[in-house]
Amino acid sequence: MEHIDPMLSENKMFLKEQKWELWFIETKGDREIIGFTGLWYFF
Repeated sequence: MEHIDPMLSENKMFLKEQKWELWFIETKGDREIIGFTGLWYFF
């Protein structure tokens, strides 16, 4: 698990610098979050 925090921090920094984002996918009725989409930096 210790390798996850640095990876998430690096991804947050990259997303902020590049102005890329992730969006939640919600159901129309009750707006339940069922997933996400967008551009994501993986390494």
